[in-house]
Amino acid sequence: MKRLFSFATIFSIIGGAQTSDVKPLRIAIAGLNHGHVTGFLNSARRRAADVVIVAVWDPDAALLASYARSNHFADDQLYTDLNKMLDTAKPEAVATFTDT
Repeated sequence: MKRLFSFATIFSIIGGAQTSDVKPLRIAIAGLNHGHVTGFLNSARRRAADVVIVAVWDPDAALLASYARSNHFADDQLYTDLNKMLDTAKPEAVATFTDT
């Protein structure tokens, strides 16, 4: 079953208390050109027990590489094909940071 979350809902999940028997929410990032992605990634990094970034997509390979270096994403987490990312990583939620 697919779940759709708003940006605010994902942040409330990140900010909410979790019990030790709950697995982290598997989140994919779709798009990197909106400035709020940096804050989201910083928040996610601080909440590693609650969320895990499983994949990152952007059609701009140079932008993707830049974020991969600064956020220590593994090569197998990076995608320039959105459908392939969704099919391969099977995230539970997708946070979108594309142009508004």
